[in-house]
Formats: sequence, C-alpha cells, structure tokens
Amino acid sequence: DSDFSEGAFLQSVLPRFGVGREAEDCRRGGSVHHERGVGRYGFGRRAHMTEGSRLSSRASRDTLLAEWGYYWGQGLRRLVLLEKTPTNLMTSRLLQSLFAPRASFLFVSRHPLAVVLAERALTSCSASRHSGEEDVGQGLLHWTLTHTVLQRDLHRLASYRVIRYEDLVHAPAACMAEVGEWMRAPRAGGGGCGVAVLPGAAAEWLRAVKAEPVSSSTNRKYETAYCERELETAPQRRRHCQVAAALQPEIDLLGLGYDVMQGGHRGFACVGARVSCAAEGEGEAVEVWRRSLRKSLDAYEEPVARESGGRQLGGEHLLCGAGYGATDTASWG
Repeated sequence: DSDFSEGAFLQSVLPRFGVGREAEDCRRGGSVHHERGVGRYGFGRRAHMTEGSRLSSRASRDTLLAEWGYYWGQGLRRLVLLEKTPTNLMTSRLLQSLFAPRASFLFVSRHPLAVVLAERALTSCSASRHSGEEDVGQGLLHWTLTHTVLQRDLHRLASYRVIRYEDLVHAPAACMAEVGEWMRAPRAGGGGCGVAVLPGAAAEWLRAVKAEPVSSSTNRKYETAYCERELETAPQRRRHCQVAAALQPEIDLLGLGYDVMQGGHRGFACVGARVSCAAEGEGEAVEVWRRSLRKSLDAYEEPVARESGGRQLGGEHLLCGAGYGATDTASWG
C-alpha cells in the first residue's frame, strides 16, 4: 500500500521535508514543526536544492527512474513521464540536473490566501496550539518565500511554463489545449517539451478533460472563511494589514496578479470590503515580517540568487492567462 497523492511518497532519494507526516509531528511534539511539513518546509535551510546538491548523480537518477517507473505502469516506454510533488518548486534545478536534457516543468500557482487556508486544514494540531492569525501570517510568509525562490531559479531552467489555478478551473479545456501546444513545441528555440504526439491522441486527451467536471468556484469557501472568521475583530484586521504590507510588494514582483492586502478580480475581493490598510504600511510589526523573509532567503545551504534574471512567474511563460470569456472551447492538433 502507498499514498499515491504525491510522487515524493513513492521514492527514497529526495527528501520529503516532513510533507505527509504533519499528524505524526503533532503526536510527537504536540505542535507543527516550524521547518517541516505543508506550509512550513521552505523555512528549512536545506529545502532549496540545485544541481550542486550531492544528490545530483547518476545513481540518484537511476534509483528514481526505477522507483517511479514501477508506478508509471508502462514504465519508460511512455512518451511523457509525469511526476507531481508541491516541493518541486524548491528542487526544480536538482530535478533538471537528474533528468537533463528532457526535463520540463509545469508550475501551478494559486491565490496565497486559498493556499494558506487549505494547508492549515492539513496541520491537524495547529488549531489547538497556535492562533489562526499566526498560522495565516506564517503561511503567507511561506508562500511568498517559496514562490520567490522559484522565480529566482527560473533563469536556470531550460523548459518550463506557469499556470494560475484560477485560470485553469475557469476554462480547463482551453487551458489544457495551451499546455498541449507547449508540450508539442520543439525544445530548441521554443522552450517546449518536444513531445511527438501520436495522431488522434490530442483530441482524445481533450475529450477526457472536457468529460471531467471541474468547479470554477473552489476558492469561494476559503474566501468566505477568511473574510468572515479571520477579519472579524480589530486585532485580526490589524495583523492582516501588517503582514500584507510587508509581503504584498514581494508578491507583486512575481507578476501573478494576486492581491493579499485588498483582494481583487483574482480572488478574495471580500477583503477590500472588510478592511482598509492605509494606516498600516509601516511600523516595527511590518518590518519584522520583511526581515523574516530576507533572513529565510539568505539562510539556504544552496544559495538563492539575489535577482530573478528578468524572469517572472507571471511573465511570458505564463499559460492560460488571457482569459476565455464565458465559454470553454479548445482546439489542438
């Protein structure tokens, strides 16, 4: 028996950073470990892994192919071998070194507040040991930290694309058609995957996508929960403004269009109706959050670049970002 939800659970080479063991950490220590597990792993000094890692070796590659190959069914005969683990956004450069020159990455991002509330539901002991505001603040810090690390690694990746989750669920067939075009595009010069798609396979794939029901309102429950429960009191609203004032400038640099401070058309517009943060832009509490982000970025054993090399997560490599209107139509192949 195995947990098939993440590829990291099906191999013995790469660290799991405590992801999937949150409940065990709670039972052992009575609280969520600060540097392990969902919404926390990026705070660990060894979480950022690159081609300079000791794990970047032929032995690591062979072991991963053997272990993941068992679960791929038809093994290495498949045209595309897919592996999904959220922690890959911190280890993409290592993975590229292991599977070069054929490695490609599709990163899916989601509104930070939705991610934080979803992750908090997985850390079963947090509700009894920490305040909700503390969880939200640390979660937003973690989201900003890990996405900043990824953005600064992008210029070292040969083939990648980025999708906003909100765009994907709005028009899944049209979005996946874009993904398909990228997969078929040549690697040399086009930054694609260079997959030779078999006749009829594209149409069959899109039919399968259209047949799968997808809700476009999956963030709504988190919007309601945040605006009704996390912004209920004046201290909660003040803390929200302090964390947002510290992190929103860094979130803006990602180019994804997410607004934590006031919300917006990409989600959590209810925040702007509940709180005004005009007076909370500076102060010691704001600076504490900024220092925490800088300290984490500087603490990794495998260093993070100081700049992003002109790349943005929401830049030219963003798929599905144009919007599709009221209909979800697609044509590929």
